[in-house]
Amino acid sequence: MNYGFNRSESKWEDSVWRLTPVEIHDTPLGSIYLKREDKFFLGGEMLSNGSKARQGVYLASMYANKPEIHTIISGMAKNSPSHFHVPSIARHFGKKSVEVIGQCRLDSRFLEETEMCAAANYLGASFLRAPCNYNAVIQKTALEYSRKDPGVYYLEYGITLDHKKHPSEEIFFFHRVGANQVNNIPSHIKKLVIALGSGNSATSVLLGIAMFRDKLPNLRSIELIGTGPDHLYYVKERLNTMSEVSGVDTDIFKWEYASLEPRILQGGGLLDFSGKILTRFHDCSGSFGLYNYDMKIPNKIGNVELHPRYEGKMWDYIKRSHPSWVNEDTLFWVVGSELKLDKLKQAVDGYEGNPQEVFI
Repeated sequence: MNYGFNRSESKWEDSVWRLTPVEIHDTPLGSIYLKREDKFFLGGEMLSNGSKARQGVYLASMYANKPEIHTIISGMAKNSPSHFHVPSIARHFGKKSVEVIGQCRLDSRFLEETEMCAAANYLGASFLRAPCNYNAVIQKTALEYSRKDPGVYYLEYGITLDHKKHPSEEIFFFHRVGANQVNNIPSHIKKLVIALGSGNSATSVLLGIAMFRDKLPNLRSIELIGTGPDHLYYVKERLNTMSEVSGVDTDIFKWEYASLEPRILQGGGLLDFSGKILTRFHDCSGSFGLYNYDMKIPNKIGNVELHPRYEGKMWDYIKRSHPSWVNEDTLFWVVGSELKLDKLKQAVDGYEGNPQEVFI
């Protein structure tokens, strides 16, 4: 089964500007609009999808789609959905894939216990074990491996470009691809709700709102729901960096940390006196103490299954703390759906052996 890997039949980078749909769905609390980024597919819905997949395709097309590049290396947590994205993208571009992970056994039991790594293994990725499980060490190991061979492209943590290491213009071009998705948000929407994990998808959406502000005259508030550590500083830094080189006015957001004790702003949101969009961070996985990254909360909106590590937590938080957000003036941003190994195996021929290991 080919399932879209053959570049003579389709080139995934040709689809990165295509708008994913906006749909309205009914729930017991009321109707709500969904932005269906989970409908951005790489080759098909069983393979890889969502904002991260789009980011990965863009980066590979710009930096790895060269004859001298033979391998894409990346470092990630064992449960990261990037284990689906990166090997799929590498395979499409005709490259090998190396995944840097923390310390673990590399055997059949490891594959049974870590579905995301099992997917990477099935897609043909090799593994490189870092000296310990700290992300900083994992990323350093990936970078060191790439520096030993100019034919290895290091795909940075979070499938992104570090704004402290790359020219600001490159950061803007990278986020502009995701920012384009704002273009089909209905003009009547007053509130937007999106997960804030690594911060890359949220940054792209906020950039899009700044770029296309005139298309969203009624937008009053943006709720950033934390599904991991507090990365709000990261979003602000990147927006400021891009504003300087692009001329896009990103000083349109009134930043605020939300409280678990909602005040007068739990409804549709309010414009403050300066006319800025109220943009609040809900620290659900930090100071609120509601979730941790590995926790899974299965949820649905209508017939749409939400990713249990991301949007599933968002929907749980909305139901328990802000049910009044659920109305036809709110748009809930679905960054991507959960990827399943069994569905992958139904769609793609792959490698069924024990993990293949590489060394520095």
